[in-house]
Amino acid sequence: MPESLWNLTTGELLAREVELARTFFQRAIGLLGRRNYPKGKVLWLEPCSSIHTFFMAFPIDVVFLDKHGVVLSVHFSLPPWRVAWHPKAFSILEWKAPFLSPACISPGHKLGRKAI
Repeated sequence: MPESLWNLTTGELLAREVELARTFFQRAIGLLGRRNYPKGKVLWLEPCSSIHTFFMAFPIDVVFLDKHGVVLSVHFSLPPWRVAWHPKAFSILEWKAPFLSPACISPGHKLGRKAI
């Protein structure tokens, strides 16, 4: 069943479609090799505490979450050829940038998936 992503703290819809990357191979590939990624879609890497944007075709918005879906940190428009990590992260969300804004998400917010 398709799932959407919500900011449970504010009640705001953050993504209409969630793509899960749970295997080593899925997480290793992530958004690499994709020329585009639809607006309103998010890639959820789990478990994962670090990412890189080497060879990426576009900048991404990145959110680091703990085991309970609480936002630890946010990186807006992370350009290609960068590395980002958070030592306490359990999962990471990636959107094609620019998508997120500081007004819609910040550290301490709780995020969650809901079936649509």
